[in-house]
Amino acid sequence: MKKQIRLGVFETNSSSIHTISIYNNDDYKENMKKATSIYFGSGEYGWEEDVYTCDASYLWTAIVTSGRYNHEQIQLIKNSIADILIKNNIDYEFEPYKVVTHEDGSNGYCTFDDWSYIDHTEDLWDFLDYIVNIDYTVDEEHLLRYLFNSYVCTGNDNCDSGYEIMKREEAKDGITLFVKGN
Repeated sequence: MKKQIRLGVFETNSSSIHTISIYNNDDYKENMKKATSIYFGSGEYGWEEDVYTCDASYLWTAIVTSGRYNHEQIQLIKNSIADILIKNNIDYEFEPYKVVTHEDGSNGYCTFDDWSYIDHTEDLWDFLDYIVNIDYTVDEEHLLRYLFNSYVCTGNDNCDSGYEIMKREEAKDGITLFVKGN
């Protein structure tokens, strides 16, 4: 067996851990009454250790950059979210995205003008399926619970905090939990 040693190189297989905790109680209804507007922007969600409360931008970044949906499907999802917010008297704004085309002119993928991503977005498909129905409409109660009574914790597997958050959340009753641990 041949062995190669590379000097001055740092390699790791570490990655991010995200937990999405959505409370199943009715507190979202009170929180929603306080809301006047909501912004669906793009963001960078990777290794950093942070907590995002009711983060519409995490959801919008996942929808646009996951590769799960094409432009037409994203428009259906966006319209469904807008309808739900209008019904609940909440103003909204979506950061525009663009469709990147392949050299042959066919649609490639959707992204934002500014750098944005969720590390290993493909691991969020269960979360997206919780929010988005098979016909690209949005489940109203699931969306409102996420937007008004949830939080997203991001971290990485180089420290214990990401795993501590994940284990603490798994032990709680009354929440819907999604873990992206790649």
